[in-house]
Order: sequence, then structure tokens, then C-alpha cells
Amino acid sequence: MPPLQCAMRQLGYFNITGRLRLAISLARVTLEIPMVLDRAMIEDGTTHAAQQGTRASAANSEDSHEDSSHEANPGGSKPRELQRRGFLPLRVKGALVLTCKMLEKGERLGL
Repeated sequence: MPPLQCAMRQLGYFNITGRLRLAISLARVTLEIPMVLDRAMIEDGTTHAAQQGTRASAANSEDSHEDSSHEANPGGSKPRELQRRGFLPLRVKGALVLTCKMLEKGERLGL
């Protein structure tokens, strides 16, 4: 991000196309930050859950009857496979992905 900001500062005041190109790049990079953090949180949650799953597999063999009745409860919590660990809601994440793809396409077109 700092190289883009430096390049923006070095452009002339009336270099509209150069400023637009750099603004698109800067907007894309800025919008990708929450997506990268969300992806890292999800990956960290899946590796953490996998590590705990191997440790708890022996302990859960006795509690398997309780777990199956707990999963059948419609008011209970979701099974582990369906839980999201990221902080972005699905609609917001989808909007960010779509926006970043459109900005990438604008960069490739060379506005």
C-alpha cells in the first residue's frame, strides 16, 4: 500500500488517468484487507478445530449418545462443520469479493 500512496503523491495534479488507475488499485488493496483477515480466521479455526478434534475423539466416544441427541435438537447450536469462524457475514463477504473482482477488471483494462 505505501508504494501506491507514494506513486499517487508523485503524479501531477492534472494526471487524471494515472490518478484514477492508482485510486482503483488502492481501493482494491484496501478492500482486500478484511477478506484476508476473514480467510485467516477461518483457516485458523479449521486447523484449531482439527487439532482439538483429534484430541477429543477418544473422550467423545463415551459422550456420543449425548452429542447425537444434542445435534437433533432444533434449538441447539449448529454442528461443528457448519459453524463459521470468520468475522464477515456472507453477504458482506460476497459484496467485497464482487467489488474486488470488478476493480481488478478495471485495472486490467488500463483505465
